[in-house]
Amino acid sequence: MKRIICITILLSVAITNVFGQLPENVKKHYCNTFEVFTDLITAKPENFTPKAINMGYSFSISYLVPVGKSDFSFSIGGGMTWHNFYSDALPKDAIPADLWSDSWNDYYFMKLDSLGVASYTKNKICVAYFGVPVELFYCAKNGIRFTVGMRLDFKVGSNTKYNGTDFLYGTTEVYKYKKYNLQNLSNFGLSPVVRFGWRWFNVYASYSLISVYEASAGNKIRPISLGISFTPGR
Repeated sequence: MKRIICITILLSVAITNVFGQLPENVKKHYCNTFEVFTDLITAKPENFTPKAINMGYSFSISYLVPVGKSDFSFSIGGGMTWHNFYSDALPKDAIPADLWSDSWNDYYFMKLDSLGVASYTKNKICVAYFGVPVELFYCAKNGIRFTVGMRLDFKVGSNTKYNGTDFLYGTTEVYKYKKYNLQNLSNFGLSPVVRFGWRWFNVYASYSLISVYEASAGNKIRPISLGISFTPGR
């Protein structure tokens, strides 16, 4: 996941530099958007208690099509979004089957303390999406901006990351555990998106209409994303 984030950052810097060399009449149609947000978890699965802050990130590039001579534009683009869900539980497929208990059969998430975890410093699930935003963009002459639209997401990666008590081998060492390609995740996402601000700075909100996990895992976790959005050069 870090590799994907690093590649995306490098590409965004390169693309921004390329756009900076374009003629003004071409450059004004492009918009780069960077967002930092926290996810409020709704529809929580059993045995899953989220942390208060679940920091996520996104980056997208959009092409603006003006609506006549008005202050409105339609935009369509593409980009990446990373959601990080911090909690006190692990998904069952991230736990070796020989550690399962018969009492877990009805649940997909397992509390860390049920695995004998005394303490931990990190426990999160990260899901990466490639998104296609379609938005209506308003830009007033005084710099006030407003955007409303929808984003269709396609899952491109996932992992869980845990640092804490060694529940796997029972040692006294701090155990660092990571598992990629988690099961039972929805392959698609659909979210309405709203931004409001002045010039390049905006507040941002979105809501996932499709659960992060499929029905086989309880059809749960629908994040409300709240954060800030930057559109450099706009």
